[in-house]
Amino acid sequence: MTVPRDIAYLIFHHFQGDLTDLEQHELQTWLNSDPQHRVFFEQLAENSGWKQDLAIWHRLNNNTKKSQDDQMLLTKVMEKVQAMEEPVQTMKVSALWWYTAAAILLCCFSIYFIVQKGQSDKQDQTLTYKNTEDIKPGKSGARLTLPDGTVIALKSDDQGIQMGEEIQYVNGDRLATTDLTNTKIAANTPLTLEVPVKNFYKIILSDGTQVWVNSGSKLHYPLRFDKNNRVVELEGEAYFEVAKLTSNNAVRGAKPTRIPFLVKTKGQLLEVLGTKFNVTAYPNIKTTKTTLLEGKVAVSAAGYPSKSVLLIPGKQSSFDGNAFQIKEVDVDQAIAWKDGLFYFDGEDAKEAFEQLGKWYDIDIQYIGKEPRVAFFGTIERNKSLKTVVEILQKSGVKLRLEGKADRTRLMIEGE
Repeated sequence: MTVPRDIAYLIFHHFQGDLTDLEQHELQTWLNSDPQHRVFFEQLAENSGWKQDLAIWHRLNNNTKKSQDDQMLLTKVMEKVQAMEEPVQTMKVSALWWYTAAAILLCCFSIYFIVQKGQSDKQDQTLTYKNTEDIKPGKSGARLTLPDGTVIALKSDDQGIQMGEEIQYVNGDRLATTDLTNTKIAANTPLTLEVPVKNFYKIILSDGTQVWVNSGSKLHYPLRFDKNNRVVELEGEAYFEVAKLTSNNAVRGAKPTRIPFLVKTKGQLLEVLGTKFNVTAYPNIKTTKTTLLEGKVAVSAAGYPSKSVLLIPGKQSSFDGNAFQIKEVDVDQAIAWKDGLFYFDGEDAKEAFEQLGKWYDIDIQYIGKEPRVAFFGTIERNKSLKTVVEILQKSGVKLRLEGKADRTRLMIEGE
């Protein structure tokens, strides 16, 4: 065993006292291979606090990621540690080793943190409460507004609903008053799927396109798409897997043409030809982000389709209303919410805590400056607010929860 994930396993279970003779020999071989290994091991033995923290992470995250994902995440952590070396001239080599080794140890449990300059000597904090109780995580749920104004509260169902002559749950259950076979409503009459905060929902549109809609979002779409046109509007965030359709109106003998799928957001138009992508376009956030997983999409400013930008898989566009910025990203992070995860890939405190605000329907308030800390790792979104905040607090950031006027606030002390 030489990979960090395996060494972490050996160290953890050594202190648990349940290594086999063979595993104990492998650990001893690793300790003897480099003096720094033994220094790190002895530092762990002297520090009692890490054992409890690591046990919590281990209990909450039993499912380790694939080895290639572990290595990818570990590489990102190592890069962050190395980037810290030059700005902090007084940092000793042993301290850098400590950060590196700690990151290696924690990576196998899928939750770990790198604390940037100015945060390295923070002591463990105890989460405090004032006039509030723990908050349960969000769940599947939404409201559907029909063309006649009828609002239906959709039941919690991870499979969601599907459109057709009837609107029904994917599991086959019918929605009341949704037999639309004989209605005189035009096919392109819009419906609205509204997903409140602390919720998410999935919908299969009339063309077979699957859409996962995130917390605090709205999707406007027609009852049935036109034969040669598919357009939806999004406020918030959603992940799309667009069905590939071709037109039946092609000239005889000519190759059928694909029917495009258009997504309108604030200030942006996105054209798709059968693909998988994520769009984040919340009304209160200036930047609209589009992340492509498969296929191809063209994004453009609303009203300027001729000035479009073509995305390829693995790329993300950011549009601030004036210009597009394109960069390569970890697509798994962009759609982690769909898979039930908070995925921190170097997010600063503000970005990380904004995710908590949407999912748990809480207010975020900073006391002083925003803390300089970067989070790396994953946390399952089915954890309660208290559990998640306690994990994040291991970074050294001082946090407390307060209740006021039927609202919960997460108070974050800066520098």
